[in-house]
Amino acid sequence: MSTFAPFSYIRRNRARSAVLALMLGFTAVCFLAGMYIEHQQAVFELSYDKPSDYLLVYSNSNSMEIVNELRDFGEVCEDYAPDKADTVIGVSNLYFSYKTIMGYDNSTGSILFRKEEDFEEFNRVMTDVPDEVVLKDGEIMLSQTLANNWGVKEGDVLEYSEDWDKAYFADPVTVKTIVDIPGMVLYGVSSEVNGDTVMFLRSEPDTVSGYDRQTVNDVLEDAGAKISADYPHIQIQTNYSWLNEIKDQLSMFKYILFAIAFIIGLVLAVTVNAAFSAAYEKRKYEFSIYKAIGFSKSQIFGKVAGEVLLLDLIGLITGGLICLLVILTVNYILGPQGIYFFKVSVTGILSTIGCNLMVVVPTILLNLKRVRKYDVTVY
Repeated sequence: MSTFAPFSYIRRNRARSAVLALMLGFTAVCFLAGMYIEHQQAVFELSYDKPSDYLLVYSNSNSMEIVNELRDFGEVCEDYAPDKADTVIGVSNLYFSYKTIMGYDNSTGSILFRKEEDFEEFNRVMTDVPDEVVLKDGEIMLSQTLANNWGVKEGDVLEYSEDWDKAYFADPVTVKTIVDIPGMVLYGVSSEVNGDTVMFLRSEPDTVSGYDRQTVNDVLEDAGAKISADYPHIQIQTNYSWLNEIKDQLSMFKYILFAIAFIIGLVLAVTVNAAFSAAYEKRKYEFSIYKAIGFSKSQIFGKVAGEVLLLDLIGLITGGLICLLVILTVNYILGPQGIYFFKVSVTGILSTIGCNLMVVVPTILLNLKRVRKYDVTVY
């Protein structure tokens, strides 16, 4: 191997190179931070990042003006039902909480039906819930992840109390069945709920021609726009509108992540550059000789950049493997509790790339400037 090749220095200085690579690989901590921060959004995406099968109209305030507007809409709601989603059902929004991977509770919404036949119709046209699921009054269905998160099993009776405060049911409910579907999902039947939320449900399953999910979604979005124009104070919810609202609420966490990545990049840029500067200062005779025997500036730049980038690649691979080990360990330990990393964080990847560039680019340029000053006639 040529002594001018980037890998030759790494091979001859394994210990020092390992330390430099680990310092560069520390930028991968931004990916792990992104995984933690985006976990909250990922929970919602599992349930809502898909075309809508129904539209919900409800009040998110106790204001009499809004309550009266919702009541007025309820009297004419069938006039707004689109052709492909003309099933109108009165349901109740139920908000429940679950433990997040960050240690605190978060909340999301679910649906309680007032009548058994309403849930039967819902299940008939939906493909997310297994056909064999049948719920009677006072029974609920949970996804496996939510059941694990709550620590409940089929047959358990749930009632709001000081010892169990995950959700408020008007009367005790029984966990009828637990199904293996993604996300934190709860459906139930309770004749005790008021049913003040209006649901426009798809008329046929997506297996029927003309009722594919995207077509029905577009029809529901158009219907929601018309309702919102006529009744501006009541809440309109589709999958996409709900998910966009969640993303807006959680967007500050992404800015926090980018700020963390910037701070880490700044600290590492100073630290890593100082370490590389010390290493290159000890090699001033080596680079002076390279210049003396005729290596061009571009060749010297290639050597400096090659060494830094190769160490950076080794560091990122090492950091990535450590992150993978942490993720697998967390999933193994907390998975049985319904708490685990669902998906790879794109924001974490982008913040890692940005942080890494903040470190690598200045290191290459500053050390290239340094080695260009070395002169064999001086040393």
